[in-house]
Amino acid sequence: MKRFLQDRSGQFALMFGISLPVMLLSAGLAVDTTRMMAAKTALQNNVDAALLAATRLNDRDQSRESYFDTYLAALIEADPTISNLDTDFDAEIGANFIRTEATATADVALTIMNSFMGGPARISVSSDAYEATDALEVVMVLDNTGSMATNNRIGALRTAATTLVNTLETVAENNPNRRIRMALVPFVTAVNIRGPEFDCSWLDLHATAEYHGANFDGIQVDFDRNKTVKTAGLGAIAAKPCTIPAVLQSNATGVTQLNGNQGSRGQVKANHLRLFHQIGLEWKGCVEARPRTVAVDAAPTTGSTLFVPYFAPDEPDKDVSNNKNTPVAGNNAANLNTSYLKDTLTGDFAVVQRSLAKYTSANAQASSLNTAPQPGPLTGGPNRACPTPVQPLTEDFEALKTAVSQMREWNGSGTNVSEGLAWGTRVLSPEAPYTTADPFDTPGTKKIVVLLTDGENVVYGSSNTANKSDYGSNGFMSSNRFGSTNQGTAARTVDTWTKANCTMLKNNGVEIYTVLLQSDGANNRALYGSANGGCASAPENYFPTNDVSQLDSVFARIASMVAQLHFTN
Repeated sequence: MKRFLQDRSGQFALMFGISLPVMLLSAGLAVDTTRMMAAKTALQNNVDAALLAATRLNDRDQSRESYFDTYLAALIEADPTISNLDTDFDAEIGANFIRTEATATADVALTIMNSFMGGPARISVSSDAYEATDALEVVMVLDNTGSMATNNRIGALRTAATTLVNTLETVAENNPNRRIRMALVPFVTAVNIRGPEFDCSWLDLHATAEYHGANFDGIQVDFDRNKTVKTAGLGAIAAKPCTIPAVLQSNATGVTQLNGNQGSRGQVKANHLRLFHQIGLEWKGCVEARPRTVAVDAAPTTGSTLFVPYFAPDEPDKDVSNNKNTPVAGNNAANLNTSYLKDTLTGDFAVVQRSLAKYTSANAQASSLNTAPQPGPLTGGPNRACPTPVQPLTEDFEALKTAVSQMREWNGSGTNVSEGLAWGTRVLSPEAPYTTADPFDTPGTKKIVVLLTDGENVVYGSSNTANKSDYGSNGFMSSNRFGSTNQGTAARTVDTWTKANCTMLKNNGVEIYTVLLQSDGANNRALYGSANGGCASAPENYFPTNDVSQLDSVFARIASMVAQLHFTN
């Protein structure tokens, strides 16, 4: 190299003189190529934006084609490299969709290449867009069980659900002629229905339903059949006051449990609302599950079609049960987890638990009676493990986001996805209790369920006690409402109910999206995937999500799929 640089023969200058034009030409071509690619990318982005705006055009007096041309011209006006724009636009408007396509061709001012091409380069881009215009009814059925505290899953869920609401709110704002309504159903094992649109007529006020009072014996104490009780158990809620009929008991036949004699001839059934009233506590709003003999979507009119107010019985104190006992205990096989009254009589487990005599305000342990979450969080007293209320279908997206922000995890009682889906079905049904939804299979209306859970269906707690489980929407497992007193078998029964609910929804034309958060095991995959009659409506509707941080993007993807606004090329 040194000798090459010291060479005096003139060959280096000759070689440099020959190669310099080539080098300059190559550099110029590289600059032109980069400029042309950048211009094409910019034009493509601008065409996409203009096409999207034209697709969403709400002013029917202005043609989509002229709107597209004007919008695109304004976007590229500030770009000096692009000139001589030509466009072609076409739109197809169907009953429930708009499909648009556009092509744009333009000149790009170059430097070196202009000389070789005899003028500026010509670039061309195209774009196709599709947007559904049918009305949307979207219900989010979301797991709020205690395990959602792990890795702050509940916080990630609040963020993700808000993203879904925000996205569909934007679609609604851009398409005022497209009706979009959303709903929220938080669930644990039970669902809280005491939110907007709640009506006392849905409740089994007279204790005529099959399982109402099943955990208690005999005639309620301190009861006057002629006494009018207008606020028993319900408290004063100005937005939705309830008047309770004078008669709060019934001679209807009950269900025997734990060797008790509730429902025997000559006795009247205990009424859960009356029990709330007697201990001076308000019913938070959760209800028990209906008997399986009653259709999920049956209107609440009489008997077991009516909803039984949820009431977790006071379990025996330690000196009676010989079990560990604390009102804020976790899901422990040996614990009786719900003790909030002082037991006032002696006897065996069944006698003490089923007695009505202890249900007085004087026996109430004030620290255990609450509707607000305790550390854990866990609601003590008869409202144990009752989440925040259902938000039925609404176009008030701010109200929905407020409801989402109030979600939190609730320990105790287990996980029952089938009960969440049952109330999701009722929200989407035009029949009572909620009646604002369009009929199933209404042309121009699409119904959606977005289901999230972070675990399998579970019946647990207190398995080594006489109750065999925590109290939940199906009572204690000892009542045999699951068809078994084995918790694993009972959980698989809930799987069967869950799948049946999904099948019913899909048979009614509802599209289901399922999200499994850190719970993509074989059993859940079979239940919530799309294969072999699983819950998801299609393979692409199933979202196994192992990273909590990805939940927001999953819900954003679902929002895009639900809105059906996308580019197709």
